[in-house]
Formats: sequence, structure tokens, C-alpha cells
Amino acid sequence: MDILITNDGAEVSRWGPGVGRIPIPDTIGDVVFVKGASRPIAIGSDHTLVTAVEEDAVTTADERLGPEVVVIDAQEKTVTLRRAAISKTTADVDAEREDLYDAAVGEYVRRSLVAAETVSAGAGKVRGGSASERLTALSVKAAARGQADMLVALANVHDKLEILQAEIEAAGLSSALAAFDVSEDKHWT
Repeated sequence: MDILITNDGAEVSRWGPGVGRIPIPDTIGDVVFVKGASRPIAIGSDHTLVTAVEEDAVTTADERLGPEVVVIDAQEKTVTLRRAAISKTTADVDAEREDLYDAAVGEYVRRSLVAAETVSAGAGKVRGGSASERLTALSVKAAARGQADMLVALANVHDKLEILQAEIEAAGLSSALAAFDVSEDKHWT
């Protein structure tokens, strides 16, 4: 990450990797082309473009990266971005649980649509709408046509989703949630 700093150590702006041109501060539309040039680069009368060094702590399953701390050494023309490991809050764990359950619902819908197509190709095409709306439409068509095999297959996948949801809700720690891979066949077969 490239960061433009003032000669007295204040951050002015940031760019991702591969920035090609930088506007020169305190000018009207003037730019300097910096692609491929080694850093630090003096920009204008009192600014310097440097490449920041990022130092993120190693985290465990029950930790996350904390807020970024910017350390600017104007004398040496260096910038270090540091993020320490901090313990996850209950809100963080709840968000992970929700993301995992959302992934399980997506897997359920995907597998249900596959089951519907596999068990009975005669259900007909369903176009438009979300995956869950299409799945509901397929179930309605299957019921109307008396396709019991397809309805049973869809119900079995739904039952497995409910069991998986209970397991996800019972997992209290991030480390326990990290063990779940909702796409693994152990949850579905």
C-alpha cells in the first residue's frame, strides 16, 4: 500500500498496489507518474510517497485483528501499519454463527435443487426468482403432480439443515464454529 505523507509526519492519502499517478498536493491538476519507481518518492515541496509495511498479528480461532495503528517516521520516510490480535466479542461469534448458517442455507438450497432435478426431471422448468423461490415452486409442482420421491428427497435435505442449524447454535466458541464445513457430505448424507 502506498501512502502519501507530509514531511512533518501526517498521513495525506492512500492507494492500493500498482498506483500509476499521484496528484501533487497544493496544485491544480498536476500529477506525478510513479508506476515502477522505487519508494520513497518526493512529491511536491513537502510530501513523500512511501510504501507502508503491514504488520498483522497472528490470530487464533478465538481472536480477530484489532484496529489499525499507523506509525509514521517522517525522518526515515517509513510507514508501518500494525494490527494487534484481540479477543472476539460475543457479537463477533454471533456474526460468525449467522454467516455459517447462511452458508448452510445456501448449501441446502443448492442440494435441494439438485435433488429435485435428480429425482424427477419431469417437474418442469422453473424460471426467475431466488433459488429458494424456485425450490418452493418445484415442491409445489411435485406435489401437484404426485411426485412423492422428489418431495421426500427435498424433505430429507431440509431435515438435515435443521439438525445442522441446531449444531451451529450449540457451538459456543469461534474455535468450535471453525470446525464446521457446511458443504461436507457428513452433514448431508
